[in-house]
Amino acid sequence: METIYNQRKWLMGATCQFHVQLTIHLQALIQGGVFDRYPGAKIIAGHLGENLVRFACHLMLIVARPYLES
Repeated sequence: METIYNQRKWLMGATCQFHVQLTIHLQALIQGGVFDRYPGAKIIAGHLGENLVRFACHLMLIVARPYLES
């Protein structure tokens, strides 16, 4: 990733990376089964979970794929 931003150092920071990193971490929690193991767990994430809403259809396909293939 460093090579992508070598000429645009100002893009490497909270402005550009926070929402991407938060989305990745939220997806890891969801797909890792944290909410299945702890059904009462709650996560508070700003801006509607950053990109989580945008990637919701992709997440549903990833989660549903094993069930659709069987």
